[in-house]
Amino acid sequence: MRLNRLRNRLVAVNAVLEEIDRRREKTGNPDVGWAIEKRVLDAEMLDLERAIAKENAEQAAMPKIDSARSES
Repeated sequence: MRLNRLRNRLVAVNAVLEEIDRRREKTGNPDVGWAIEKRVLDAEMLDLERAIAKENAEQAAMPKIDSARSES
């Protein structure tokens, strides 16, 4: 379920960015859609940073197994 949401979101983001590129090509103006592009990319980067931080926190909270003790 989570992967489907991620996939759908990335497909939507990609469609928005492709539309911005098409409009830039059509108008010849490289600044068309820059604010939307920035907001989309900022939101995706923030989400990615949060996911990484959450994963790191979960890994840090996991108990460490003493390999020397477990081998005996």
